[in-house]
Amino acid sequence: MIKEFFKAIAGDVAAGKAKVVWEEKGLAVQKRLIGAYGITSETLVEQLRKRSLLLRAHGNDICIVECAGRLISEPPTA
Repeated sequence: MIKEFFKAIAGDVAAGKAKVVWEEKGLAVQKRLIGAYGITSETLVEQLRKRSLLLRAHGNDICIVECAGRLISEPPTA
């Protein structure tokens, strides 16, 4: 389930169909965006937490650790 989510969102980010934002320590994904991939934000948070891939889930965003975020999108170069 998580593997399919990462593949699907990575493809959409690459195609410009989905927007994610790199923060200081990880990749932020809006909770509203997650539902479009057939998974609830609560389920994603639970699965990421089990795998120690969750930085935070607060407000409208879920922040994924950098190593996992790179599977979705490369961080911008400074």
